[in-house]
This record gives sequence, C-alpha cells and structure tokens, in this order.
Amino acid sequence: MRRIILAIFALPAFVGAGSAQAMDIANHDYLAARYALRGKADYGNPHGDVTGLGLEASRALGDQVFLRLNSDLYDVDLDGPGSRTALDRFTVGPGIGIPLNTRMPVELWGELDYARLSVGGTAADGFGAHVGLRAQFAERFSGGVTLQTANTDAGRRDFDYEAYTLDLAYQINPRVDLTVSLVNGTIKRNGNASDIDLDNVLQLGVRLPF
Repeated sequence: MRRIILAIFALPAFVGAGSAQAMDIANHDYLAARYALRGKADYGNPHGDVTGLGLEASRALGDQVFLRLNSDLYDVDLDGPGSRTALDRFTVGPGIGIPLNTRMPVELWGELDYARLSVGGTAADGFGAHVGLRAQFAERFSGGVTLQTANTDAGRRDFDYEAYTLDLAYQINPRVDLTVSLVNGTIKRNGNASDIDLDNVLQLGVRLPF
C-alpha cells in the first residue's frame, strides 16, 4: 500500500511546475488515479475493511460534451480467518457539462454509462448514470458532489449500485491537482444475499489535466 501511495503523490515531481493559471473546473481532459486508504464494507455479518485503487480518464468531445471511463478495484478484508473478497466497479459513457450563471464558477454535469459490477468474482453488466455538481470556491480549490446509480444483471444474480461521493481538489500547478474524496454507497443483491454497504471510503489521489 505504501508504494502505491508514494507512486501517486510522486507524480507531480515528474510533471513539473508549469505556469501560474487558475483551475478550470470545466476541463474534461484529464487522467486521474486514487487510492482508498480506509473505509468499511458491511455485509450484514461480517464486516470488512476497504482498500483499493481507482483509475479515471476523461476526454472532451466538444465544448461541453465528454467521454469518461471510471474504475474502482476494492479489496475487502472481512472479519474472520482468511476472509477476503473483491468489489470491482467499471463504468464508461458520454456526459455533458452545463455551466451555471453564479458568482463563482459552477458546473452541473450528467453522464450515461455502461456499467459492470463484480462482487467476489461474480460479475454483472448493465447501465447506469452519474449526476454531479462542482464549484470552484478559490483560485486553486474546488469541491463537488456526485450521485451514481447502476442496474446490472447476470442471469440469476443482479447487482444494483447507489452511491454518493464528496470530493475536494487542490491545484498544485495547471497540470497537477491533488484530490481527496469520501464515498458512501450500497450494492443491492437479489435473492437471499445481504446488501453491501460501503461506509466512509476515504480516497487520496492526483488528477492530471491536459
């Protein structure tokens, strides 16, 4: 884990200082990586500690239209002897950003996705959506909230995912942002399987605009 964290936060040293420029929250051209330092997954019984890696890539297709890929690979260390499982999430799809006429830069954005969820090696495919609001409240600081939903199907097994994310970003220079985010959500499973609650998953990362 330490090596992953050091690799993520060593990226700014290789990118360089860049020239002074205010953060642009409407820029949808970027690469990002994040690491989940801590969090809880509640299967009803048992519970587990969450860690893992997240990757994200976005490309602008026009002034307000973009295509985004998002992936989280969570590792859950369940209570009990040798109990570990994986929670993986992958989405990709087009989105649109709408700037709002306010005193500070604010963007409302939405996205439709192909979604794939995997719980303990069982995967299900379907569709989902993201809706978010991001505001720049200082020259180098921005924050946002994102709501996500996904409905997937794998024959007898269905996974439905709902989550919200709160995040903050600090611009080191025009090519590097440091990010921190907090995720809470639920994976609903059909049949007799218990729902999985993700509680306060804390993620630190970097975003590289281009």
